[in-house]
Amino acid sequence: MAIKACSITSRESEVLNRWQQCDDIIRYQRACILRLSEAGWRCPVIAEALGLHVETVRLTVKN
Repeated sequence: MAIKACSITSRESEVLNRWQQCDDIIRYQRACILRLSEAGWRCPVIAEALGLHVETVRLTVKN
Protein backbone atom coordinates (compact mmCIF):
# COMPACT_ATOMS: atom_id res chain seq x y z
CA MET A 1 0.00 0.00 0.00
CA ALA A 2 1.54 3.28 -1.11
CA ILE A 3 1.13 6.34 1.08
CA LYS A 4 1.37 9.66 -0.71
CA ALA A 5 1.14 13.15 0.67
CA CYS A 6 -1.52 15.51 -0.61
CA SER A 7 -0.40 18.38 -2.80
CA ILE A 8 1.35 21.12 -0.84
CA THR A 9 -0.35 24.53 -0.92
CA SER A 10 1.64 27.73 -1.40
CA ARG A 11 1.17 28.61 2.28
CA GLU A 12 2.36 25.16 3.36
CA SER A 13 5.30 25.50 0.99
CA GLU A 14 6.33 28.73 2.73
CA VAL A 15 6.24 26.94 6.09
CA LEU A 16 8.29 24.04 4.72
CA ASN A 17 10.84 26.51 3.32
CA ARG A 18 11.25 28.01 6.80
CA TRP A 19 11.53 24.54 8.34
CA GLN A 20 14.25 23.57 5.86
CA GLN A 21 16.28 26.63 6.91
CA CYS A 22 15.85 26.37 10.68
CA ASP A 23 18.12 24.73 13.24
CA ASP A 24 15.42 22.27 14.39
CA ILE A 25 16.41 18.89 12.89
CA ILE A 26 12.94 17.41 13.38
CA ARG A 27 11.26 20.18 11.39
CA TYR A 28 13.98 19.98 8.75
CA GLN A 29 13.45 16.22 8.36
CA ARG A 30 9.66 16.60 8.22
CA ALA A 31 9.96 19.22 5.49
CA CYS A 32 12.28 16.97 3.48
CA ILE A 33 9.97 13.97 3.90
CA LEU A 34 6.91 15.91 2.77
CA ARG A 35 8.65 17.46 -0.23
CA LEU A 36 10.07 14.12 -1.38
CA SER A 37 6.71 12.43 -0.91
CA GLU A 38 4.99 15.11 -2.98
CA ALA A 39 7.65 14.57 -5.67
CA GLY A 40 6.54 10.93 -5.89
CA TRP A 41 9.20 9.24 -3.77
CA ARG A 42 8.00 6.16 -1.87
CA CYS A 43 8.41 5.92 1.90
CA PRO A 44 11.16 3.24 1.87
CA VAL A 45 13.23 5.29 -0.58
CA ILE A 46 12.78 8.47 1.47
CA ALA A 47 13.74 6.60 4.64
CA GLU A 48 16.91 5.25 3.05
CA ALA A 49 17.88 8.62 1.58
CA LEU A 50 17.43 10.44 4.89
CA GLY A 51 18.71 7.66 7.16
CA LEU A 52 15.38 7.28 8.94
CA HIS A 53 13.20 4.31 9.83
CA VAL A 54 10.51 3.70 7.23
CA GLU A 55 7.75 3.84 9.87
CA THR A 56 8.91 7.32 10.88
CA VAL A 57 8.52 8.42 7.28
CA ARG A 58 5.11 6.76 6.95
CA LEU A 59 3.81 8.43 10.11
CA THR A 60 5.05 11.82 8.94
CA VAL A 61 3.39 11.45 5.54
CA LYS A 62 0.11 10.23 7.05
CA ASN A 63 -0.09 13.11 9.51
